[in-house]
Amino acid sequence: AFVLFDRMGMLPTFNEFERNRTLGHIKMIIDAGYIENLLLSHDVCYRSDYAMNGGAGYDYLSTQGMAILEGEIGLTEEQFHTIMHRNPRRLLTGEA
Repeated sequence: AFVLFDRMGMLPTFNEFERNRTLGHIKMIIDAGYIENLLLSHDVCYRSDYAMNGGAGYDYLSTQGMAILEGEIGLTEEQFHTIMHRNPRRLLTGEA
């Protein structure tokens, strides 16, 4: 099973409670040893989500996610690669 945190592109606009709760849950999952079961997405589904309209855009997690997660919860580059590359590949292909 996987745990997915969606709407991560909204992270810059989350209020302090939402931001701390979301990042805290992500850190708790990682610290509990379940990083292999963690996925993140940013779900661009409204016009306001488009970069040209002031939203985070389609590349937010790819271009800014690592820096934010590193600074906020101490995520390493290897952990980011696991969450953003290895886990989706395993989920979609069934590879071990």
